[in-house]
Amino acid sequence: MAYLSDLTPRELEILQLVLAGWTNKAIAAEIHICEKTVEFHLNNVYTKVGVRTRMLASLWAIRQGVELDPTSEGRRFNFLTPS
Repeated sequence: MAYLSDLTPRELEILQLVLAGWTNKAIAAEIHICEKTVEFHLNNVYTKVGVRTRMLASLWAIRQGVELDPTSEGRRFNFLTPS
């Protein structure tokens, strides 16, 4: 089983943007990398969490406690901790 801590900071950042509905092209422009690099990081995420699609990766992120912060237009994220 994979955990958020298994992802690099960049992989987590890209996963968060995927969760927010951003395209690879938009992610690349936002964090100033090329689109192929976004694809590279996403493929690493898919491998680490054991999924094949961005939708399944997003569902995994939600299950791990990643939550969008509604006050920041989908760019900032909070992590829920179990109570």
